[in-house]
Parts: sequence; C-alpha cells; structure tokens
Amino acid sequence: HDDLIECVENELLRATTNRFMGKIKIGTLLSGGIDSCLTTAIAASKLDNIDSFTTYYSENDTNPDYFFASLVKDQNPNINHIKVN
Repeated sequence: HDDLIECVENELLRATTNRFMGKIKIGTLLSGGIDSCLTTAIAASKLDNIDSFTTYYSENDTNPDYFFASLVKDQNPNINHIKVN
C-alpha cells in the first residue's frame, strides 16, 4: 500500500516538474478540483512563486471548488492567487 502511494506521488512530481521550462514564470488554472489542487501545490513546493487563476461567478459564489482552491492558496504563501470573474 505504501509503495503504491509513493509511486503515485513520484509520478505526480515528475509529471508536474517536467512541465517547468527554464526561467519562465509558471501559472496554473486552480479550479479547486483535485487535479489542479495537486499540480498547483506541487509547483508551489518547487518554485519561488507562481500565479494561479480561479474563476468565479459572483462574490456570493458558494461553489465548493473555490473553497478548495483557497485552501491551496492559503497553505502556499508563494502563490499569487488571482480571482477571475
């Protein structure tokens, strides 16, 4: 069981970091789903700073995905989180 977890973690790290290209600034679309949360958190753990973009429909939007996107941003102070309406 632990071997499987380690294998998945290693593949996620490899797949994410393989997309980094030199000194180019990295940005992510942080929807709040599990895939964008994982890739954004991995990128934030490996880079000095990144931009993430999350769409919302109104200030009163109760979309639970936005809640999870905010959690990732809050746990990684090097993420410049931009809300796009």
